[in-house]
Amino acid sequence: MKGLFGLFAQSPWKPLNQHMQKSYECVGLVRPITEAFLDGKTEEVERLFKTVTRVEHEADLIKDQIRDQMPKSLFMSVDRRDFLVLLASQDAIPDLVEDLGMLYMIRPHTKLPDELRSPFNDLLDATLRVVDWTKKVLEELDTLVEASFSGSPREQALQAIDEAGKLEHEADVAAYRFARMLYQHEELMSPLDIIMLSKIERTLSSLANAAERVCKQLRLIVAK
Repeated sequence: MKGLFGLFAQSPWKPLNQHMQKSYECVGLVRPITEAFLDGKTEEVERLFKTVTRVEHEADLIKDQIRDQMPKSLFMSVDRRDFLVLLASQDAIPDLVEDLGMLYMIRPHTKLPDELRSPFNDLLDATLRVVDWTKKVLEELDTLVEASFSGSPREQALQAIDEAGKLEHEADVAAYRFARMLYQHEELMSPLDIIMLSKIERTLSSLANAAERVCKQLRLIVAK
């Protein structure tokens, strides 16, 4: 890991990219662990959750080393505080993936009625669209930095950030629809099922919000 932070001599964005890659390794586990949970595959949920916790911990280690080894006097193309806020915003994504997996582990036999499968899948899809779009935005950071946050790359980044806001709104709508249908069909579930599904819905919503916050923080950096 030591060699990674020698990159600070060239650019602080490269370590951030390493953290982003690890964070999205965690995101890649959201759909398979959710599908295993919905299908009642307890052992598969446990196996995937172990992977989630390992990858999330690795992301934390990168985050902590960035913070610890980032010189206060480092000449950067961006304010040091803005950079660290962007890092913290990005780090919320793997944290929430771990929170989601923990919910699946706490009550693995939670029942999702067939009537709620479609709206739940809509919520999952909408959430992952926001998160995946944010990854695409972050992958253009090198181009943006090389352009000194100006010109055509800047305009393209701002447009992409606006799109993230639209996608997050769609995720909000999907979350509302699922929550409404959850209570419309409450007679099909136990109170504990309803509580757990509500927590899952809120965690997915938080994941979409976290991805949008990354884009909002990037907008602040680009706009300066």
